Amino acid sequence: MKALKRVVLALVILLLLAIGAAAWFISTFDPNRYRGDIEAAVKDATGRTLSLKGDIQLSYYPWLGLKLGATSLSNAPGFGAEPFASAKAIELHVALLPLIFQRSLQLSTLGLDGLTLNLARNRQGVTNWDDLTKQKQAPAAPAKGAAQPAAAQGSGESPFRHITIEGVQIKDAVVHWHDAQTGTSLVVDPFNLQTGAIAEGVASPVQLSAHVKLDKPRLDIKANLTTRLTVGLDNKRFQADHLKLGVTATGDAVPGGEVDASLDTNALVDLDGNVASLKPLELQVYGVDIKGSAAATGVPDKPVVKGRLDAGTFNPQVVLQALGIQLPKMADSGSLTNGQFGFSFTASQQAVNVPDLKLQLDDSNVAGSVSVANFDRPNVNFNLAVDQLDADNYLPPPEKKSAGKPAPAAAKPAAAADDRIDLPTDLLRRLTLNGQLTLGQLQIENMQLSKLKAVVSGANGLVAIKPLTAALYGGGLNANAALDVRQATPVWRGGFNLQNVKLGDLLQDYAGDRY
Repeated sequence: MKALKRVVLALVILLLLAIGAAAWFISTFDPNRYRGDIEAAVKDATGRTLSLKGDIQLSYYPWLGLKLGATSLSNAPGFGAEPFASAKAIELHVALLPLIFQRSLQLSTLGLDGLTLNLARNRQGVTNWDDLTKQKQAPAAPAKGAAQPAAAQGSGESPFRHITIEGVQIKDAVVHWHDAQTGTSLVVDPFNLQTGAIAEGVASPVQLSAHVKLDKPRLDIKANLTTRLTVGLDNKRFQADHLKLGVTATGDAVPGGEVDASLDTNALVDLDGNVASLKPLELQVYGVDIKGSAAATGVPDKPVVKGRLDAGTFNPQVVLQALGIQLPKMADSGSLTNGQFGFSFTASQQAVNVPDLKLQLDDSNVAGSVSVANFDRPNVNFNLAVDQLDADNYLPPPEKKSAGKPAPAAAKPAAAADDRIDLPTDLLRRLTLNGQLTLGQLQIENMQLSKLKAVVSGANGLVAIKPLTAALYGGGLNANAALDVRQATPVWRGGFNLQNVKLGDLLQDYAGDRY
């Protein structure tokens, strides 16, 4: 019995000595003394210079933690003296007991403060991170029948049963990108990201903001995003619910020079199922409120997107002004102030099909279909029907007459060269066009036409409208026109034929009291 007591006492003493030694080691161990060894190891592994200027702090229980102060990694040879990456502070902690006893990797909030990345590509197409991502040459395959290493016999799965991260916090990060091949430079300053807990199948709140500047073309973008992100690494499924994105963009690359846009949607990407979707979506841009949805199959290699978009009532004049398009004065100042549209669509990498377009513009309604295939050599098909159009409302206002005073003599126009019209000849030579346009009622220059029908065809630089028919003043119109750009000099051709038209009524409406 005394022997057993002595053994137990000895074990307790040994345990106390071990705990004391561990406590002494932890309390006296200074990782900063190994700063040079760490930097040398990184140099041997990457050829880059790691600079640990700040204080290195370690924690052991209950979190195995690492804190770094100012840290930088040198750039690749030939990419300048600026560091490839640097940070003011880096912090990472791992729960110790779950790691040992449960094979569970539990990370606390990953913190990066003042991160700066200088990314670049030279004229030969080599980036300054290629040397870090090159795979080392694989060892020679063992002889047939030889025993396989334990790692090779495994399934290749992660050694951890569970991986969770309490959050990611990137504060005041800056990213520089310079592409010597295109001569463009981009700066993201600042970039901020904050997330909640990230774990398999757990919805995590995400907040992101960024300010992006591009030099060629000049572009300035400020973006803010919030969502609840669910990451499924096991089934490669990523879902962003209640995604709200706000963007303010200015610059030469923005139509009109400036735009405010917002998107509200639920986004899903399922790589195992090769599908993605935005359902529902609400988009506000240039003063137009658009609602709809979109779903894609064949993601990511050969996506085919199907969806529908509908716009509520908007003012086309306001939209055109925002786009920087100045409209001439029109006879009716209230024209182009009421618009709506809606359509379904199917789009792939080489085709777009809109089978049920509906558009309202003031008092005119348009319905029909449009499709485009092969964007390199576009093949366009359309069938559009307009119920009515009062073109006089969109023409310049009539000249005002001064009462009791003769109109001043018109100045003799100076001799001038013929006005030139720049035609997209390259596009017309690649274009295949087949379509039909019908118009129920048309008023132009006070003349009344009905049942207009135009059949349009084009291929290899020859575009024709044949026939163009209409009913007017008890008779009919039969016309045709063609534009030929197959040669260096474009050629216009056309002709028309009037049958049984009451010319007196036509001239009366056209001339009115002008004669």
